[in-house]
Amino acid sequence: MTAGGARTEATAGTAGAGNGSAAARPNGPAAPAPGGPAPAAAAPRRSLDLLGSDDADSNGAEAAAGDEGALWERFHGRRQQQSRQLLRSVSTLGRPHKGHSSWLAGVGHLICATIGAGVLSLPNAVAWLGYVAGPLMIVFCTGVAMASGEMLTPAYRAKGHRRPTFKDAVSAQLGRRHAAAIISFLYLKYFLITVGYTVVTATAMQYIARYACDAAGKGASCPASALWIHVLIFSAVQLLLSQLPNLESVAGASAVGALMSLLYTGIAAALAFALVGRGRGSPLGRPGASPFDKTMGVFNALGSILFLNGTPMLTIDIQHTMKEPPPSEITMRKVVRTAFSVSMLLYLAAGTAGYIAIGDGVGTDILVEFENEPQIPEVVPLIANVAIIVHFFPAYQVFAQPLFVVLEQALLRMLPARMRERLAIGSFDWSVRLVYRSLYVCITAVLAACLPFFGAISGLIGALAFWPTVVLAPIMMYLQIRKPPKAHVLALQALLWAMLAVSACALVGSFYSFVQSARNFKPFGGGAHRPH
Repeated sequence: MTAGGARTEATAGTAGAGNGSAAARPNGPAAPAPGGPAPAAAAPRRSLDLLGSDDADSNGAEAAAGDEGALWERFHGRRQQQSRQLLRSVSTLGRPHKGHSSWLAGVGHLICATIGAGVLSLPNAVAWLGYVAGPLMIVFCTGVAMASGEMLTPAYRAKGHRRPTFKDAVSAQLGRRHAAAIISFLYLKYFLITVGYTVVTATAMQYIARYACDAAGKGASCPASALWIHVLIFSAVQLLLSQLPNLESVAGASAVGALMSLLYTGIAAALAFALVGRGRGSPLGRPGASPFDKTMGVFNALGSILFLNGTPMLTIDIQHTMKEPPPSEITMRKVVRTAFSVSMLLYLAAGTAGYIAIGDGVGTDILVEFENEPQIPEVVPLIANVAIIVHFFPAYQVFAQPLFVVLEQALLRMLPARMRERLAIGSFDWSVRLVYRSLYVCITAVLAACLPFFGAISGLIGALAFWPTVVLAPIMMYLQIRKPPKAHVLALQALLWAMLAVSACALVGSFYSFVQSARNFKPFGGGAHRPH
């Protein structure tokens, strides 16, 4: 046998051991004749070693004759096929689902996502509505959010596939164009939330700084307590946290933050109940305001209440973690009803009791109002403010990281095709990530320092994002999937337009409140800012 023939047999034996014989391949080349020269088709097979093939010859002589362009096309086609197979393994209903969460875990996730800083400004909203209309509006809006969450549960299994996120479900049911419009409001909400969280955390840090200064005595030298200084401190930490590659990197801190949210909202409700016997509230709300100011205040209060109930879109994400059987749709309905019922009770307790305890002068941060109450031990508001800080340091990243992914996707689309193939989301060069993520944190810091009005910001968030994400998208998807009777359709359409009117009024009132707050505030001033 010739040397060429021996080399051919050795190569064929190696390929047969790794990938099966040539005859077993559906489109493989014919086996060479014994003793014949090596076939020309061996060269392209060898050049696969450039892409990581394990069965290639280490010689490398045959690779020079390969068609590089054809091999790249073949390789990328194989990658696309693997991606489609992976997607089917995740989303196809016929395959096993690996959800492992119980309904109690789902209730915990939804409650912790729903209850947050908005509770602190709720007594101010009730002060404009009064302790009759205020609780009624809280019950109504929370009921709408509960119904929205229940309407989203069938969208998880729509059209034969599981949809693990709200964005996936909207795209599947309403199309990409409608989904892009709705999701844009969701991203705007995330951006405004990061600004609002910066304001709330800086206010809590300011409270602790004043407490430490007072505890040190009159002769002690205290650092400056301007709000913008605390905004800078908070944002400096966020500059570091923003360089983490993804949301999973702060998962442990997020769990601690969720517990902190329950702690400080529970403290706020307990302190309000401790002082509720003073009965300072009014059934019709603040009586001294002019009719125009009263109207704008009521409209802004509607926005704050809408902000509290803006989380039903998380229903689908949580449903994807539910274990089966029973079907996740049944389990998730139970989760939604329980979570929003608990949230409603906490809203009623903190909002109504807080207003009755403090009266018409209550501001947009109920914890600040307990600062000078002699009946309240000073350490209790201090613990609540520490819990706020612990909560919002990771909570900022919970809403910022999805926006970072969107920015990275946009950057990928701007890159040349070959660079796109080599980059994946989350694997950007650290210098690129340092620039655009740091720029985002700086923008939110400047806005928070110049416009630290959480009450107006929360109203804007509720007014802008509630109707498209909590009302419009769930109702449209529910009508497509369930096709309910005509009476139900008419009722849902009436609710759709009624909530649009409420959101429009809330937008007007929140914008007016924002302008009024900004008119009398000096950015980067030396004094402390007490939000109202």
